[in-house]
Amino acid sequence: MAGLADALLAENGSRSKASSRLRWQNMVVGLCILSAGAGCVLSRLGYVAKLQHYAVALYEGELPETDAQGDDRHWLQCVLDTGGTCSFSGCNAERGPAECRHSAWRYRCMCKPGTCSNIAGRCEEQANEVVAESVRLYNAQWPTYCLYMTWGTVLAVTEDCHDDSSKWNLLELPASVDGGSAFERKHFMLGNVKYPSYVAETETLQECRQRNHGDCWDRYVPTANKVHTMQQAHVLNLRPAEWEETAFMIQSSTNMGRYWDVSKFSWSLSTVPVHDPGPQGYWKFDPPLDIPGSDGGNGGKLSR
Repeated sequence: MAGLADALLAENGSRSKASSRLRWQNMVVGLCILSAGAGCVLSRLGYVAKLQHYAVALYEGELPETDAQGDDRHWLQCVLDTGGTCSFSGCNAERGPAECRHSAWRYRCMCKPGTCSNIAGRCEEQANEVVAESVRLYNAQWPTYCLYMTWGTVLAVTEDCHDDSSKWNLLELPASVDGGSAFERKHFMLGNVKYPSYVAETETLQECRQRNHGDCWDRYVPTANKVHTMQQAHVLNLRPAEWEETAFMIQSSTNMGRYWDVSKFSWSLSTVPVHDPGPQGYWKFDPPLDIPGSDGGNGGKLSR
């Protein structure tokens, strides 16, 4: 464990200055105005922030790598960055056995060898356990559709399920939630095999109909994000579904009750705020999960 934690501390070098980063962001806004006029239609649809994110990610080298190389594939098992900084003072004692180290152009509180950060940003001796490796998730309603992660960190379904972008590692976190069955209390992360430091989650995006943001609403979009620190947003909850085969409903721990869903004639994922999304919101693991309670205690079927 200590050797793994030490290996995960390898750094990619210093980042560029914040002024350069800002220039990339402003460039994206400029392109938007030139292409859509002063009103900038894209901003009304909520895409400018996303474009800025991709521009900065490209500039800083944070877009997904094409291969699972080195110890990056083990990052989700033991995230060392607590999320705390120590540029002007030491690490808070509440972070446990953490130490101040220079990483990515600033000083961060990193867990010492043999410990890993939990969701609260505290270093503990427990790591996240891989409970299913290189599995695929097929939709129950559309059984040839499998879940995959695109280059642009979007979650979608495809019938071409041979690439590693459609393979996933399921990790169980040491912590659990209150209520429900023993299986439903478990915390999981779903990491991609091709992009090993990325996890599938539900992101909350705000969209506005008017320029002054007077008429805004939230959209809950299944997506993939890179894990820098352990956050509640990265955590998923699986609920066994009532289906002829063992299947699950998937929801984010920060957006409970909004299950991943595939609409008819669509390759993209959405979320539906219902108690049971039906078979278009049921997901089958291949090979099946071998976790106590994952079959609902009824051979893959749940009784109402």
